[in-house]
Amino acid sequence: SDWLVPELPLPPQYDGLSLVHRSDVLRAYLLHVHGGGYSDVKRPLHPWTGAFDRLEASDAWLLGYTERHRLNVPLVGGRLQQDLRSVSRQLLGYGGLVARRRTPLTQEWWDRVCDVLRQNEAALAAHPGNVRGDNPGYPLGWTEVLAHVVAPLTWKHQEHVLHDERVLPELRNYQ
Repeated sequence: SDWLVPELPLPPQYDGLSLVHRSDVLRAYLLHVHGGGYSDVKRPLHPWTGAFDRLEASDAWLLGYTERHRLNVPLVGGRLQQDLRSVSRQLLGYGGLVARRRTPLTQEWWDRVCDVLRQNEAALAAHPGNVRGDNPGYPLGWTEVLAHVVAPLTWKHQEHVLHDERVLPELRNYQ
């Protein structure tokens, strides 16, 4: 609660989310409201200091490592999925990010996450998530409030995004 700001509370649907999706919502919230760095619970491969310095010295809004493979692009369907696969090397991975606070990109990220939660409000109330969100009736897909949102936004705002492999975490053999 020390990190929540009164003028921007967490969405009312938050308590119905799986723990995985709560983490995704908190990532969007904290990077939007406070900026800073986010790392999945994975071993960092490099010190991040230089990545923070690089973002600070630029006018970019978001810094992250380059998506590893076009097949990691979220399955959003249709033309957008085809487009994202064709530009996958312009997209960021989500396991390590450094952001400026309250940028147009983080605002749009936060707004889209809130939209997804509002659209699923009744289903979340009827079928709240368990730890992983794999319980019967839970309405949200695994990447629906992270990759489905962030991939199109990092492509849309690519002129404000920096790629930096120093924030790449260990992506194999983690638990």
